[in-house]
Amino acid sequence: MPHPEHGATNQGSLAESEETEQQRIGAVQHALQTVIVDVGKRHQGSSVDEVEHALTTAIADAGVPAQPHKWVHDTAVEIAGGRLVVMNQHEQELLGRPHEKVGRPVDPERDTTS
Repeated sequence: MPHPEHGATNQGSLAESEETEQQRIGAVQHALQTVIVDVGKRHQGSSVDEVEHALTTAIADAGVPAQPHKWVHDTAVEIAGGRLVVMNQHEQELLGRPHEKVGRPVDPERDTTS
């Protein structure tokens, strides 16, 4: 039978671990948002290939784990088209755009909300 004190410690450690993981994810998302904004300012209107290269380089330079090619490509398409991709609600509020759409780049042919 587990000792009651050990169970409480394990639960506390698990909660701390989950909080630490959430903080890590938040930090990565914030770093990615910074990359998106910076690349967007420098490469809006550039070709998708140029923006993809800039994103890939900036992500590596920021020390953020490499992102899936589809995400990089879709984000590059949006930036090349002059649109900003916002990672999540928190980043949207930090950017001062609380009423705009949040999430992945939107495919205009599939977007039924506009």
